[in-house]
Amino acid sequence: MGLTEQQERAAYSPKSVAVTAGAGTGKTHMLSERYRYFLQQGFSPLQIVAVTFTEKAAAELRSRIRSTIAGSMSDRPDLLAELEAAQISTFHALAARICREHSTIANVPPDFAVQDELESPIWQADVFADALAQLPSHFYLGIPYSLMREVLQALLADPLTAAQALEKGRDDWLPWVERIQLQALEEFLSHPAWLSSKHTLQAYAAPGDKLEEHRVAALEAIALFGEGYAVQALDILNSLKINVGSQKNWGGKEALAEVKAAIATLRDLAREAIKTGLITLEPNAYDDQTDALLPNLRGAFAWVRDFLQKAKYQQRILDFNDLEVHALQALADPAVQHYYAQRWKVFLIDEFQDTNPIQGQLLETLTANATLTIVGDAKQSIYSFRRADVRVFQEWKDRIHPNNDPVELSLSFRTHQALITQINQVFAPVLAELHQALEAHRQEVLEPTPEIQLFTVTVDEEHQKDKGIDTNADACRRVEAQKIADLVEDMLSAKLPVHDKPSGQLRDIQPKDIAILSRTWGPLELYGNAIAARDIPILQAGGGNLLDTREAKDAGALLRFLADPTDSLALAAVLRSPF
Repeated sequence: MGLTEQQERAAYSPKSVAVTAGAGTGKTHMLSERYRYFLQQGFSPLQIVAVTFTEKAAAELRSRIRSTIAGSMSDRPDLLAELEAAQISTFHALAARICREHSTIANVPPDFAVQDELESPIWQADVFADALAQLPSHFYLGIPYSLMREVLQALLADPLTAAQALEKGRDDWLPWVERIQLQALEEFLSHPAWLSSKHTLQAYAAPGDKLEEHRVAALEAIALFGEGYAVQALDILNSLKINVGSQKNWGGKEALAEVKAAIATLRDLAREAIKTGLITLEPNAYDDQTDALLPNLRGAFAWVRDFLQKAKYQQRILDFNDLEVHALQALADPAVQHYYAQRWKVFLIDEFQDTNPIQGQLLETLTANATLTIVGDAKQSIYSFRRADVRVFQEWKDRIHPNNDPVELSLSFRTHQALITQINQVFAPVLAELHQALEAHRQEVLEPTPEIQLFTVTVDEEHQKDKGIDTNADACRRVEAQKIADLVEDMLSAKLPVHDKPSGQLRDIQPKDIAILSRTWGPLELYGNAIAARDIPILQAGGGNLLDTREAKDAGALLRFLADPTDSLALAAVLRSPF
């Protein structure tokens, strides 16, 4: 398949490029073509780094690049051979390579093993408990054990940033508090609804009316903002009422309604500001207490961090956080920087919206003199729990394209125009400035036109109580399950035409074409059972009870037989199983 005009602009740019890629817009295809472009410019696969976020995505990217090169450059067996040793991997695999190649400078064992996301928290919890038990008692002065444990756990989740933050004191953070407060106040006073409501209240008056008191109070609060009494002004606005007032005094129903709406708007804005708490930020006793505790907290953090690092060094293990920290430590050495500057000339970074600040620092060092391609989509950032910060993507886009002209891939290959139009209508107001209007590659007219339908379970609570029927969430889900099974059965019976990607033609729908998504794993088993009861084949990707799976039952039977060799039923289950 060729490239679209948008993909060509990204794939064949001779300079660094930042790409915003909506869902289904062919970013992997574009990246594999960009990889080929750099090979055609004379670069070796050994000089190109392609990085993405997960092992699955990295494997797919490697496969697509290999396929692209094999199909269009089959006369270059040297490139195909070098491609097998090329750095096409996850970010953590790249960091691990840096740590292994410069283990002494990175201060890691040369033969370390990497803990996965299951092993790491278990090991950390075990050794962390030992560290707290051996932590010198003077660090606990003024800090209870439970608080020390909670704070250190949070800090150790991002040790490099934590170490930098702990160096700051009261004199460092109070100016920041003041700047944040002023910025929040400026945004508050420039809000369009604030300005229009202010003008409305200045345009009307009704002496003697009960609502007039609240109009005057609102204007007095507005004046207090200008005099620097923001907290008092917010309190006044928060207490305003609009359930009073006479149409006669205000000259009619419309005028009264307009004044009430203006007062209500100012009150709602004030309540939201109070809830957010930025405008009302003020130094208080907690700042003094925190500043007093910082010396012991710094010492405790350094002691526990060293304890964990020594244990890891002795056991020759690193977790994902360690890979980033120690790779950054290695790259602080000018000789290491020079080594990689000579080795890697081109970087392709996918899923950049999931990059965290530490990874951003690593890339900044590695790509200082390289040609860089970053691909991401701010609205697809889902790994904030892993410290991913979408602002890193925005900052790099601005750096690569200072004139604000990044490439956007907006032509979706996953669906047709009828559905894309509905998707745009739904998400434009929800995502606001993050929304990227998509277009569809498939323009055929479908009959019937697909619709987005909403079904709700309604409960007559009085009727249910009279009948003694359960109305909890599980009961509602059972109703949902039957409705979902009905919809699936109806689509299959009607032989709904669907797009067949390999042939590009329409064909009758099959069970494998239907996906059922749920916010949590819980209901999936219920939905699956309802569909299976209609003799429709299903594949449940998650949910349910792990101990009810075939694999767990087989393992349980094996353990029962090992515990009691006379258990013939367990023996039969073991002989029947893959064991």
